[in-house]
Formats: sequence, structure tokens, C-alpha cells
Amino acid sequence: MSVGSDIKPDLSAAEGLADLVIICPPASAGGPAAEIRARGNCPLEIGSEMLAEISFRDIKTNWAATCKLPSGTVKSLTRQLGHSLAEAELGQELDRRLGDAAAFFLLALRHNRLSAESAISHGALVVWHADTGAEEVEYLS
Repeated sequence: MSVGSDIKPDLSAAEGLADLVIICPPASAGGPAAEIRARGNCPLEIGSEMLAEISFRDIKTNWAATCKLPSGTVKSLTRQLGHSLAEAELGQELDRRLGDAAAFFLLALRHNRLSAESAISHGALVVWHADTGAEEVEYLS
């Protein structure tokens, strides 16, 4: 499932070069992402085929735990989860690892010194490149 929104960026080039793309659509996004937000949860699009619904309570709890980790641990966990998730097959293994995908999203934000609150409200894009073992993270609006 993909997010139906006029604001959704064209990620075809990024997806072609990346091993994993996770998007938190901005609050202004429509479609399924808006429906998830209306239920009080956070939408996360994993790849181009899966839209996950993560409770804001889980996001808040996990973000608090992530912020307590030392920077070196954040970097190491981000790399480990990035490699592991990039190897997972969408629709099969990855659907059982949504918690890992949400954790990777939050770790990547922290590793890049971005705010989870801003990422959720403004939207954020996380692109993992296994060949370099690094992620790119940016706000969408």
C-alpha cells in the first residue's frame, strides 16, 4: 500500500539507488496517511509497498529510550538495523519486522540530530545505503 498524497515526493531515483526507504508522510498528506493520523497514530511508509501504523505512544516511548543512548550506540544500532532491514524481503519478512523499521527510523533521526516531533509533523525521509553503511535523513516540509 502506498500513501495517496499530492505532496509525496518522487522517490523513484532514490529507491533505485537505495536499499531501504522509509517515509513518515507530513501531517498535510492525504489518503491512508491521513486516516492513520485521524486514529491518533503515526504513518510510516516502508519501501513503496507497505504502509505501517505505529502508535504515537510507542513512538514517544521509543524516542525517549533512543535519546538516552550514547551516540556511538545510536550509530552502531542504526547501521545494524539498516543492513538487516535492507536484506529483508518486502511483504514477507519485513512485515514481521515493523518494530525494527520504526526503531531504525527513530535511530536515524537521532543519529542525524533531528527531532522526532518535527519529523512526524513535517514528514521525514530516511534513505539507507548498504554499500556505504550510511543513511540520509531529511524533513519533507
